[in-house]
Amino acid sequence: NFGMTLVRGQTYPELLTPEFYFELAYYIAAIPVVFLLPLWTVHTRMATAKRKLLVEIAEQFDKEYGALLQRLRENQFDPEDASRLEAVQKVYQIALAAPVWPFDVGILSKFSVAVFLPILAPLGVDLLARLVTR
Repeated sequence: NFGMTLVRGQTYPELLTPEFYFELAYYIAAIPVVFLLPLWTVHTRMATAKRKLLVEIAEQFDKEYGALLQRLRENQFDPEDASRLEAVQKVYQIALAAPVWPFDVGILSKFSVAVFLPILAPLGVDLLARLVTR
């Protein structure tokens, strides 16, 4: 709606009223509150869950490592013990790579383009028209 009003405002300037500019400013100001604030809440919950998971895995690693050292001291080494330790270490690496934001950068940039394109496209068309008519 904002984009079309800007385009039509080139022909009918009476459409670009102070109320229109107020609504446009309100729209731009509401974006962080309406979209980013809920994302921040999800981010904090995801980060907390990741920390808890990493702590649990680290505790398991410590337990397996301690058991492995004890068996080495007693000369009862079993290759199975080392493979369990490696498995816990791999799980830790996988958990460490887990994201803490609900959207990756690609999706967030696409969303930003979708939000601002209706506003910026008419301005770009107007700029292009001015460059062509020179």
